[in-house]
Amino acid sequence: MGYNLFTGDVHWCFLNIAHPEMRIGKFDAKTGAVNLDSPVDFTGERLRERIHGICSPTECDYGEVCMGMCRSMACSSALLQGNPDPLYASMPWCQTRIREFRC
Repeated sequence: MGYNLFTGDVHWCFLNIAHPEMRIGKFDAKTGAVNLDSPVDFTGERLRERIHGICSPTECDYGEVCMGMCRSMACSSALLQGNPDPLYASMPWCQTRIREFRC
């Protein structure tokens, strides 16, 4: 998780603190309590059901292994492209296939 100590916002990853759309709750500095109001589900089952684009089960043979790679990177890219469902967006490229071509 990532915490913005100035705003009290809690994000599911510190890499997406710059994206208010990825906020999942608030941090109370007085009590230390974290209150989640928009939890996310990145379990393997949920990712297989919801992920779309090049990482979807119908498009990729590596889904069981990579699970769509870094969700923060995929979400950031999706937000920049105006994707209406950034949480379950695909990566902009397939890192697993790139590794196949390494020498």
